[in-house]
Amino acid sequence: MKKIFLWIFLLQSFALLHATLVLDGNGSTMDLSLNALEIGSGQTVLLKNFILNNLQGNDNTGRIIMYDSTSSLTLQNCTLNLSGDYTYTHGYWTIRGANKINGYGKRFTVSPADFINHLRIEANASLEIGDGVKLEFDEAISDTFAIIFDSTTSSSGKLILSDATLYANIPGGLTFTNGELVIRGESTIDGDTTLTLGCGIAANDCFLTIEPSAKLHLAAGSGITWMNAGVESFDTSESGILDVKNGAAFNDPLTPIDFNHETMILDSATFDGTTSITLKNVTTLLRRDLNLNRDITLNNVILNGQDNQLTLATATKLFVDSGATVSLQNLDLVNATNKIRFNDASGKIWLDDVKLDSDIYSPFYISPYSIEFTNSDCMFNAGLTLPVNLSYVSKFPFGGTLSFNEHNLTLSSDLIMGANGRLDSTTNGTISTDADANLRSIFFNGDQSFSKSLKLNNNLILDG
Repeated sequence: MKKIFLWIFLLQSFALLHATLVLDGNGSTMDLSLNALEIGSGQTVLLKNFILNNLQGNDNTGRIIMYDSTSSLTLQNCTLNLSGDYTYTHGYWTIRGANKINGYGKRFTVSPADFINHLRIEANASLEIGDGVKLEFDEAISDTFAIIFDSTTSSSGKLILSDATLYANIPGGLTFTNGELVIRGESTIDGDTTLTLGCGIAANDCFLTIEPSAKLHLAAGSGITWMNAGVESFDTSESGILDVKNGAAFNDPLTPIDFNHETMILDSATFDGTTSITLKNVTTLLRRDLNLNRDITLNNVILNGQDNQLTLATATKLFVDSGATVSLQNLDLVNATNKIRFNDASGKIWLDDVKLDSDIYSPFYISPYSIEFTNSDCMFNAGLTLPVNLSYVSKFPFGGTLSFNEHNLTLSSDLIMGANGRLDSTTNGTISTDADANLRSIFFNGDQSFSKSLKLNNNLILDG
C-alpha cells in the first residue's frame, strides 16, 4: 500500500488514481476548483485529515470522479465544502472518523446508476450534513438501505443533520438500522420522505437524538415509522423540539414510543399505529386542530392547544400516568366522554383555559383531587360528572350538566351556572368551599334545576 503525507495539496491537473492509496493531508486543503480527483475501476482511496473545497458536479464530470461500482472512496476526518450541487452515482463511499459536508443551499445527491454498496458509516464514525445542505436520495433507488450503519457493542455510526435537510422520495423510503440519527440546529425531514428506524430486531435498533435547543421538522408528506424493538424513547437531552407539520405522519406499529423531554409542535399531524404513545416531560403545542386516533399516555405533560381543538377519536383515550401531573391549556377538548383515564390515584389533571364540548367522565377518576380547575378561564359547555370529590375554580358560566354522583364539589371560586346549566345530584352530592373558608356564591342565570337533595354548607350564597 502506498502512503502519501501531504501538507498542502493543490490539484492542477486530473489525477487518475489506479493504486490503493492513503492520502493524509494533516489538516491541509485540497482545492477542487479547477480539476478533479479520479478514482479508477477497482481502486480504493483513503482521504485523511483534508479540507476539500469547491466540490460540485457529479462523479462522471465533477470534482470527485468514481469510474464504476468497484471504485471506493473512504473519508476519515475530512470536511467537504460544496461550491455547487454534487451527485454521487458510482462506487461506494465509506465514512470513518468525524466528517462533515458544508455548502449552504447546495445538494449532495445519491443517485443509482451502478450504485451497489451505498454510503457506509463505520462504527464510532459520523457524517455531519451541515450549513443548509440537502442530503437527497434519488427516487430511482430501489434499496431502502441506502445508508448502512456499522455498529459494535459499544458504539455505532452516526448521521448528523445540523441545520440540514434529508430528502428521500424512494419506493419504500429509507431504513436506518444499527446507527443513530442525530439532530442539531433546525433540521428537516422533507416532504415525501418516509424514514423507518429499526427493523423489528432489538440488536438493529436505530436511535434518534434531538440535541439541546435543536428542532426536527417533519414536513408535510413526510413520515417516521418506529420499528425499533428495544429502544422505546427519543433521547432529546431534555430540550429538543419535534415539529410535526400538517400532513406529516408518525407510525409505530411495533413498539410503544416514549417521547421524553422534548417540545412537540403538532400541526394537524397524524399518529398511526397499533401501540400507544407516551408523552413524558413534554410540552406539546397545537398549531391547528388535532385529531387523535390512538391512545396516548401523559406523564408530566403540558398540552397547550393555543386555542385550537383536540378531538379524540372513537376508540382513543388519554391516560394520565402514575404520579403524573398533566396540564391542559388553551384547548377546546372535543369528544372526551369517558376518554380521560388515570392509571392510579396518584395522577392529576390541571385545566387551564379549557373548553369542554363533550362530557368528561371516567370510572378511572379515583383520587379526590384528580382534576383541578386551576385557572379562572375554563368554559364548560358540556357536562362534567364527579365520580369522586373534586375541586373547582372558574369564573366562566358552566353550560352543561354538573353531576355529583354522591361526591363533593369544593369551590375555589364562585360557581356561575349558564343559561343551560344544570346541577344534578341524583344521590345527594355536596357543594362546599375550599380550605380557606372564603365565602363563595352560586349564580343561576337561567331555569336551572337539580334533583333530589343538594347539600350546601353555610359558606355558600345562592343568587339568581
